[in-house]
Amino acid sequence: MKKEFEYIRKTFFSRWHPRKSWAIRKGLPPEGLVPCTQAWCDRKKREIGIRRIPRDRNSFYSILIHEMCHAVTNDYHGRMFQTEMLRASQKAEQIGNRVLRNMVRNDVKRIKEVSPEF
Repeated sequence: MKKEFEYIRKTFFSRWHPRKSWAIRKGLPPEGLVPCTQAWCDRKKREIGIRRIPRDRNSFYSILIHEMCHAVTNDYHGRMFQTEMLRASQKAEQIGNRVLRNMVRNDVKRIKEVSPEF
């Protein structure tokens, strides 16, 4: 899990060098989050959590990208967050991973459908 976290950070967020290290953990979301949340970003604890790790590597990468976009933008699902997601999808295309590119773009599309104000 840490290996994948570092791969995504270095590949998609190469300018992100947090002062304090971030952790990734598997488990249930903290109290206060929607129980069906599959993953979360806790900026105060500098932690990205995931309920269960998908077997499909690209699905796991897509979840990590989503949560890291929260970490680097400090934006819920607003414009800055979506812009960062689209930038990551372009990077996925540059490295030849069209499946991941489509997953990330579809995530942004879903967010826009749910929250059209962004």
